[in-house]
Amino acid sequence: MIKKGKRTSQEKRREVRIQAENKILLDLPPDAKRTNGEELYCALTRDISPGGCRILINQIIPIDTVMKIELSLPTVRKVVKTKGKVRWVRNVEDGELFEMGLEFIDLPPDGLMALLEYSYQGGRR
Repeated sequence: MIKKGKRTSQEKRREVRIQAENKILLDLPPDAKRTNGEELYCALTRDISPGGCRILINQIIPIDTVMKIELSLPTVRKVVKTKGKVRWVRNVEDGELFEMGLEFIDLPPDGLMALLEYSYQGGRR
């Protein structure tokens, strides 16, 4: 299912999101439905917080899919390895490009610290 349109004002964020473009690697589990048969996808973040991120990707990954993720945070020289869950999907360019909301789950303490440091710096050095 793809959500269309903009988010409503009723949605409440737990953390402030920083607009930032970072590389993120998505490693889907073997049982996940794939649109092109791939297990690994590379995407870019649009915004990020310690609780999750919005990504831009050229494939649909079904809502509620849980996968391993590897998020590069070059400004703090860290790579965060955790799991992410697809919370929503939105078509942004006629089936060619999609935005997805990922919630970080099972975030290790060092990953949380890296994301907090990154957020504190506003995504920049």
